[in-house]
Amino acid sequence: MPSRRCFHPVTVLYSARTSADVFDEGMMAWWAAKHRRSNFHAVYIAGSPDFVNACEKRVSELGAPPNRIFVERYTPQTAPS
Repeated sequence: MPSRRCFHPVTVLYSARTSADVFDEGMMAWWAAKHRRSNFHAVYIAGSPDFVNACEKRVSELGAPPNRIFVERYTPQTAPS
């Protein structure tokens, strides 16, 4: 597989309710160390509607341009009857 380079700064933020819920913390630390020039140009937010709404509001307040904020709201599904 050819090597690919990312020339755009990236910041990865994720949330978890407890430290036990953190996904692949070692891989994230390795990735951050390898890509030290991290920053963001786009914001991707996914989660429950209330969580996404709160995050979207906050990143807007912090200056993220609306056309660079991408969201996906997860809603609970009911079991088929």
